[in-house]
Amino acid sequence: MGRTEFSWPRAVAVAADGSIYVADTRNNRVKRLATDGSVISIWGAGGGTTAQAGTGLGEFSNPVGIAVDANGNVLVSDYGNHRIQKLSADGTPLAQWGTYGTEPGQFAYPRGIAVAPTGEIYVAD
Repeated sequence: MGRTEFSWPRAVAVAADGSIYVADTRNNRVKRLATDGSVISIWGAGGGTTAQAGTGLGEFSNPVGIAVDANGNVLVSDYGNHRIQKLSADGTPLAQWGTYGTEPGQFAYPRGIAVAPTGEIYVAD
């Protein structure tokens, strides 16, 4: 299913079920892979080998960080949109937060992301 090419893959996260999620930065998408490396799904706007950057839920502009929480939800540092997106394991958009800025709740090009066992989310901004 889908293309296997990457352009600047920047981050990888592995879910409890073995699914591998890759932030495919220059292609403006996230790929979900099986343990054998086959593509399960591709998230992001557009089609073809390169997805268009987008601002809607489930769309990305240079995703650079990715993590999976204890419930199997995927968190993505959406660098170009200055936000974090939360998606279900199948790619359904659940939430987003952040806007451009330096105040609490704002980001200026967020990069790394991690989820603590207790559920707190840490973002390198």
